[in-house]
Amino acid sequence: MAVPLLHAAERVGELQVGVRPGESRLSAADRVVLELMAAPLGVALRAQALSDAAQQSRRRLVAAGEGKRGRLRQDLHDGLGPALTGIGFRADAVMNLTDDPARSLAAEIRAIVDTAIADVRRLINQLHPSALDDVGLASGLSTTAMAARLAVTPKTANLSTVFGKLGVADRSEAALFARGALRRGRGPGGFGG
Repeated sequence: MAVPLLHAAERVGELQVGVRPGESRLSAADRVVLELMAAPLGVALRAQALSDAAQQSRRRLVAAGEGKRGRLRQDLHDGLGPALTGIGFRADAVMNLTDDPARSLAAEIRAIVDTAIADVRRLINQLHPSALDDVGLASGLSTTAMAARLAVTPKTANLSTVFGKLGVADRSEAALFARGALRRGRGPGGFGG
């Protein structure tokens, strides 16, 4: 016997049951129980389908966001970073070739460029922590915790087991989330404050 599983009048599956040995059909009581079970099973199937769809959508969004972060990171690293470095070198050349008034102006330009280069490096690292590529998630988080002067050390074995099963986009999202949590932990009431 097949019992349709419905949710909001939409068929989401069916429950197939057989008869007991020696019987040719289900009893009326069996059919009532199956019909009573069909409603919550239909809701559960629909909820599982919605959960699966939401998880797939989240993965697509994370992957798309990771792609955008990667392109932005690459643009900053390969475009703006070298341009600022070139400006800095030209300011150095002006300082070496000119008199005092121009030299002090070139020094000011160089200081502004150095600040901009530091900001670009910080942005690049925020878009995708280089420690994630260089030393892995556990060591990267440990480094971040030490830099934040926090007495927190992720357990490498646990992180390797859990995060080793994640895809690239999920690992990056986890690293960014954990790093943000570590940084927030320095404030009042946080685990570092």
